[in-house]
Amino acid sequence: MITDKISQKQDYEKELCPDYSGKTLNIEITTRCNEKCIYCYHEVKGTHGNLKNIDEELFYRVTKEAYELGITDVGLYMAGEPLMNPKVYDYVKYLKGLGFQYVYISTNGLLCTPENLEKLAEAGIDSVKFSLAAATKDNFIKHHGVDGFELVKNNLKYAFEYREKSHKKYGLYAFCILTKFNIEEKELMEQEYGPYVDEIVFTNVLDHMVPIKGFQEYLMFDEDVANQKPRRPLPCPLAFNTVAVDEEGFLHICCSSNRDSTKIADLRKMSLKEGLYSEEYVALRKRLIQGEIAGTYCEVCCKGGENINQVNNLIELESGSVEIIPHLDATDEIRRRFIEK
Repeated sequence: MITDKISQKQDYEKELCPDYSGKTLNIEITTRCNEKCIYCYHEVKGTHGNLKNIDEELFYRVTKEAYELGITDVGLYMAGEPLMNPKVYDYVKYLKGLGFQYVYISTNGLLCTPENLEKLAEAGIDSVKFSLAAATKDNFIKHHGVDGFELVKNNLKYAFEYREKSHKKYGLYAFCILTKFNIEEKELMEQEYGPYVDEIVFTNVLDHMVPIKGFQEYLMFDEDVANQKPRRPLPCPLAFNTVAVDEEGFLHICCSSNRDSTKIADLRKMSLKEGLYSEEYVALRKRLIQGEIAGTYCEVCCKGGENINQVNNLIELESGSVEIIPHLDATDEIRRRFIEK
């Protein structure tokens, strides 16, 4: 089950140079997205406007190095919609041929058409997760920003029916983010999507580490606003047991939304192994173990600090400095979609 995969990421050894055998690589194959989800940090910030696919040579090299390190699972996404990269089917086939045990994607479902689903299945995909936030057309448009309710529902149903017909072994999941505007549809979502998936996972919408104005005021549940606390304990397990690589080739300490501040190594200049065991990464893990993380993004995430600096100051950023956007504001868009007539 998908919840089992999530819980496994909390198990780790506090080693400065951890063993990555059996661990997961998340690699961004595109920043493109064909939805405008109201709760998406990347939509508010404009990350999807980069319109960048990962370099093929870089993808093949990094994933091969990941396999040689003993990594067993690969997720082909971080912030974008993986099916917007036409090479996704080749990538899945390559990864399975290389020997990875578990290759998966998370999709909004618009492009997971019968034709594309069959191509994924033939390539050897191990699971497909549909991200959904509504059980009615009107609420789907409000949450996802596009009119794709019937299309996505039919695509999910076909994915289930094709699995039954073809005897393929891929898993099917639904991931639903709950807001004040769709909570009343939770039971209906279970009825609509539950019969076609192995598991449906609900999670409440949360504000991001770099707050977005409007989320607490309109989207989040009152109890979540009142009880907000640091999201992760120290030392954060993500720096010890996960591998995140973006479409440009940067290794990150986690899949956080604020990308500049989490870049730890440039894999265009070194191997994945060199990046994971670099002096900068080892020093950060040591700081996490000792709880000395002042001024890093880890402090913002784990302790609720306000200052965000690079975890590796040696990486030259295009902007020249960490892109800190403390005034992201989704208020007008939320009001336009849900409140104003």
